[in-house]
Amino acid sequence: MKKITLVFLSFLISVTAFSQPFIDLKNTSSTSVLYALSFASDSVGLAVGTGGEILRTVNGGTTWTKSSSGGVTELREVTFTDATTAYAVGLNGLILKSVNAGSTWSPLTSGTSEHLFGLSKIGNDIYVDGPNGTMLKSSDAGANWTPLTTGTGLNLYGNHFPDANTGYVVGNSGVMLKTIDAGAHWNTLTSGTSMQLVSVFFTDVNTGFAVGGNTGTNTGVIMKTTDGGAHWTTTTIPNLYFGKVKFLDANTGFVVGGSVIGNTSSIYKTTDGGVHWELQLSNSSRQVGVFAPSFNVAFTCGLDGTILKTTGIAPCSSHSSDTTHVVVYDTIHVPITDTLMININLLGINLPNLGYIKVYPNPARDHIYITNDNFALFSGYSLKIINSLSQEVYTGLINQQSIFIDISAWSGKGLYVVYILDANNNTVDVGKIVLK
Repeated sequence: MKKITLVFLSFLISVTAFSQPFIDLKNTSSTSVLYALSFASDSVGLAVGTGGEILRTVNGGTTWTKSSSGGVTELREVTFTDATTAYAVGLNGLILKSVNAGSTWSPLTSGTSEHLFGLSKIGNDIYVDGPNGTMLKSSDAGANWTPLTTGTGLNLYGNHFPDANTGYVVGNSGVMLKTIDAGAHWNTLTSGTSMQLVSVFFTDVNTGFAVGGNTGTNTGVIMKTTDGGAHWTTTTIPNLYFGKVKFLDANTGFVVGGSVIGNTSSIYKTTDGGVHWELQLSNSSRQVGVFAPSFNVAFTCGLDGTILKTTGIAPCSSHSSDTTHVVVYDTIHVPITDTLMININLLGINLPNLGYIKVYPNPARDHIYITNDNFALFSGYSLKIINSLSQEVYTGLINQQSIFIDISAWSGKGLYVVYILDANNNTVDVGKIVLK
């Protein structure tokens, strides 16, 4: 395969940490919407989605095989409860259980025909939720399920229990419920939003996050509380919708989603407990699920059967007090902050017979040039540029020696990510330009 070196002229600001991009594994042989992931270890994991799809890996995502769910009922969530036991839930009250790490599955009697969306486990208790305020609990490994009274008729989409007694569930119209007695009673919290909330995660009984958005306006929301849900701070982001939030510890977590309209991926990472969210490099369909079994590796899943992977989840960079600060990482793992001062940085491997693709000036104000002396060698290769909201602002073939791009109409200053794609639409290299 041809290799290209991108040249971006810029000023280096920081080398305090390293981060890997999320790479589309392109090996699932699936076209389903994959809603959720769970891993028993860095190697053994499951993904579930539409059409009763269950994918299983035993080698950290290198390969995925299909396991039979026994039907085509859509699955919405999956979780490992130990190294070999896993549960999955889906539409029409479907609950499945595996005792051999997802190789085979058996249906359980849920006692409901309601769709089931959320699934979590704490100790011996398993909780699932769904439409019309549905909430079920099992304390005997799924043999029996008890309906819980939530006090709402709204659809519920996700729940999480930071300890055996304290739990939270979120849903339509910004509904948030809390229990402090293991689900026996639920109290309504004031979220301050009317947006659909689809995922919730608490790092302790007081500090938690909820995400979702409005698909009609393509607006995403990230919410945070530090007082057990009594008060929430809300951040809305246009042209995005978030599907899942997960944390590894009190500081390190991920939020995944993307554009509903453009079907593009957006993955954000925090290493300071949600004070800053840093956009991670990805180039895929909209992502819906995320799971990080350890600080070694993280996976996301989403539309078109996509599963993305990154490695080396280490603290990323130092931050100022700016709570909207975003850091984007390039493929040689040198972080660049969202200022207009970055230093000379060469990406990829220079092959003398192919030469460089040059992008300049950088930073730029109203135009950029893309030049390549050997453009004739790259038949079918293309260049794509997206902004920090994962919106595509330019795409075109690399079919001439010099390409002039007028960027004066691009809205928003800051970082733009440049992708070089081969004739099969695979990402060959990635870099950044800055609009000032």
